[in-house]
Amino acid sequence: MFDLWHAHRKLKKLGKTFDPLIAQAKKEGDEEKYEGLISELLMERDFIDIDSLISRRIIRRANGLDLPIPPYSDKEAWERNRTTGAYYLTAKGRADLRSLIRKEKRERFEYWARWIVLLTGLIGAATGLVAVLFSLWK
Repeated sequence: MFDLWHAHRKLKKLGKTFDPLIAQAKKEGDEEKYEGLISELLMERDFIDIDSLISRRIIRRANGLDLPIPPYSDKEAWERNRTTGAYYLTAKGRADLRSLIRKEKRERFEYWARWIVLLTGLIGAATGLVAVLFSLWK
């Protein structure tokens, strides 16, 4: 959780560092400096790799629920970062895996909810029976 927060902070710092430099280069009309700063900014953003952090978080949740992770050969589910070489889930891959996680959590909740409803009914019936028996006993 904090790793993603740190990554967002780093991105914000990059913006504060590069935005004035880029604006100055654009204002001066120095096309070469402007292009260089833009490419450097994009490379630094790739090194932060927020997509990998988000993917790892989703994969940890899926592993905790014993759900299948799409294979790396699935081009619709995975992409590779050009700079770091790390694999990360595409938007479609993240959405599919989140959908599986929600479905599994819902099914687990429904399983326990049935038992809770049954136990609540049994406790209510037992309480009523004890009340009736107690009133007859007096």
